Amino acid sequence: MKLNLLTIKQLKDKKYLGSEFKIEEKLEEKEKYISYIASYVSEGLVIYGFLTIPKGKIPKKGWPAILFNHGFIPLKDFKTDKQYVR
Repeated sequence: MKLNLLTIKQLKDKKYLGSEFKIEEKLEEKEKYISYIASYVSEGLVIYGFLTIPKGKIPKKGWPAILFNHGFIPLKDFKTDKQYVR
């Protein structure tokens, strides 16, 4: 049986089509930010995540963004607003 190995070159050469973020639900509003459940489409799959948008005047080029991708963590064990404080 022949194995098809995935290479870094294949991953780099591939075109990745994505989509705009869609805000699904507002979660909470704090003094310095508002958090949401957001989604986007990647390779035909809808990916959901936690989106936090700072309050204040939006910079000319918009707010910088960080996208964390990781595997499943049971909600009872994971608190985004506590784990990413820094």
